[in-house]
Amino acid sequence: MSVLWKQAHAWLAHPWVYRWFQAAVVRRDALGRFVRNWIRPSAGMKLLDVGCGPGRLLDVLPGEDLSFTGIDFNPDYIRMARQRHGSRGVFLTGNASEPWPIAPQSMDVVVLIGVLHHLDDGEVDRVFAEAARVLRPGGRVVTSDPVRVPGQHWIARLLIRRDRGRHIRTAEAYQARAERQFPWIEGRTEDGHLRIPYNHWFMICSFQAQDAGKMPANIPQKPKG
Repeated sequence: MSVLWKQAHAWLAHPWVYRWFQAAVVRRDALGRFVRNWIRPSAGMKLLDVGCGPGRLLDVLPGEDLSFTGIDFNPDYIRMARQRHGSRGVFLTGNASEPWPIAPQSMDVVVLIGVLHHLDDGEVDRVFAEAARVLRPGGRVVTSDPVRVPGQHWIARLLIRRDRGRHIRTAEAYQARAERQFPWIEGRTEDGHLRIPYNHWFMICSFQAQDAGKMPANIPQKPKG
């Protein structure tokens, strides 16, 4: 069985397989809701998508005046992103936990979708340090990752055990890493984004309180200290 899972992980490194898998498993409106509720794009926004894959975020981002930069370690993903969305953004090959080729204080939003659970604590700390470096004053980091929760459905537990990412954490553990760089953390656990039972942790990290009126409902706001 482990051989089959390893082969499945290898297949997902191919961008067309990855896109097919996402289309089959992720609910049709899930990414759009994530963009509306958490990223909240606006004209003139400078957005950095770290772990951008084949550029799926641009499938649902509005075509307004928005500057998009994507980074991913997989050159095949980057190649597809350039083929599909090259006119709308800049796509770079790079490792999330290594220094990013991005100028300091140049981004309004840094997006990390499904990135942190692939990284150990030291790597996550470096990612958040880089995010803090490139964010403009008032900017924010938006993250989404699988999460371990009490009483989790057995299907979700099975998929977590077999996930390519070996560092799926509790919500508290994700938040603890973010707090090493950011004094204001807002987040919640949600299900219903996949067509199968599964849980995700969504988090906004910033240097100052965000506009609570624009946050998704019922997010506990937690300043550090």
